[in-house]
Amino acid sequence: MSFNSAKHDGYGIALTQSSAGVSTLWTDGDVTWYSPDLAAQRNYQVQASDVCDTSDPNVVISMSSSGQFYSIDRRLARAVSISSPTTRINEVAIASSENLLVAGYMEVVRVFDLRKMQTLALITEAHSDDIVDIKFWNELIVTASQDSLSCFIDYTKGDDGIVHTVNMGKPISMVGVINKDLVSFTTDDSAFQIYAPNTEQTVSNVADLRVNTLATNFDGATVLRGTEINKKVVASVALPNGEIDLFNYVNDNSYRRCLRARCHEGIVRDYRVNGTTMYTTGEDGKVCVFDMKTPPLVEDVAQQPQATNELSGGMRQKQQRRQHTPMDCD
Repeated sequence: MSFNSAKHDGYGIALTQSSAGVSTLWTDGDVTWYSPDLAAQRNYQVQASDVCDTSDPNVVISMSSSGQFYSIDRRLARAVSISSPTTRINEVAIASSENLLVAGYMEVVRVFDLRKMQTLALITEAHSDDIVDIKFWNELIVTASQDSLSCFIDYTKGDDGIVHTVNMGKPISMVGVINKDLVSFTTDDSAFQIYAPNTEQTVSNVADLRVNTLATNFDGATVLRGTEINKKVVASVALPNGEIDLFNYVNDNSYRRCLRARCHEGIVRDYRVNGTTMYTTGEDGKVCVFDMKTPPLVEDVAQQPQATNELSGGMRQKQQRRQHTPMDCD
């Protein structure tokens, strides 16, 4: 398997990945689980606004803008509601760690015991505008907000648990957990920062990562979250034509491209990497999986037959390969 894809109504906005497969959140609120090779699927209509993985590789959690949580177990045909709806919420962001679930409700952070869905903490003093992304980093919660701030929070101390704050000076769109020492911040206007929370130091801060990394016209390109591949810090940029580029962090504000791939016809919204396997989803309504050693190129997308909702008839694998530029992210 070097390149497979499947299609859904609406477009993909988020991915979770585990040993059991990959789950995709779509703009129509559905969450679809796929096997690692995309050869099997199960769709759940849960009106989700965000989705996160759990310590169980078979289970993800979704949350809707009505405040309702669902537990989605790929082994079951139906999602299970684990909370009652609350008042309508404009922005939703969730993450989990072991038996904890954290949710960003507009400007508020709420922490739950995932087993009983009991509230363990409520943090109301961290932000003055919508929280749009949230993660667990080590023992702390990390937020990304439209008020330009990211807060590192020890939830056990409530509002007194804000350990420190990073001010990006512009609205933050996403936070990426790179490893136990580093996180990344991406702003609405494509600024990208690598940050070391343990020392509270900025490792790299680029005003527009697209300018630093793309040699061609970058109008419409989007900077995604940072990650780690083969113990190297990696940044990513998605282009309007469906291409995604990965860049190794070199030093200071220097980045070197280590992968270029295209299996989409619209901009990529999220990606996950597992070894040399990469999953992507984007605005063309597709989820893709490919081997990073032989990434798909423009020619492959043009020649691939159109996929459908039914994977049995929509799965396609490229039979004749053109020459590829292998992954160089290690």
